[in-house]
Amino acid sequence: MSSGSAKITWLDCSFSEFTLQQLYAVIQLRQSVFVVEQNCPYLDADGVDPDSGHLLGYINGELVLYTRYFLHPTHPNEGVIGRVIVKANYRQKGLGLLLMQQTEHCLRASFPVDCISLGAQAHLQYFYQQLGYVVNGEQYDEDGIPHLPMIKIYSAS
Repeated sequence: MSSGSAKITWLDCSFSEFTLQQLYAVIQLRQSVFVVEQNCPYLDADGVDPDSGHLLGYINGELVLYTRYFLHPTHPNEGVIGRVIVKANYRQKGLGLLLMQQTEHCLRASFPVDCISLGAQAHLQYFYQQLGYVVNGEQYDEDGIPHLPMIKIYSAS
């Protein structure tokens, strides 16, 4: 399946709009990727979700794409994207680019931001550079995984 043949149904919602089934699917997907697949025990319920927008992407009724986005807590003109997930058996099909483009659209429709930042796993630097993100600081360790701070700045027009 290429990104051109995948029919994605998007759901952009706030935390309070989740049904119990949607919340459970999101928790399950996040844990399967970040805790189990990456062998990284960490506190996923970090208190950020209630103040975030959540973008869910379904293919044939299955949750396979997910991100959350929010305003930076100390920089009100900066959006943040995190918890970027493409389910394992859907990777390498161009869906990650579609997910990020859709997330950026939703974030900018919700908040008037000049830039978007994220903490990229270092091995995904090129992926994010394709979308216009640049490294914005030194590499750091997050839960045993090398990360890079990256930012995308929108020109004033």
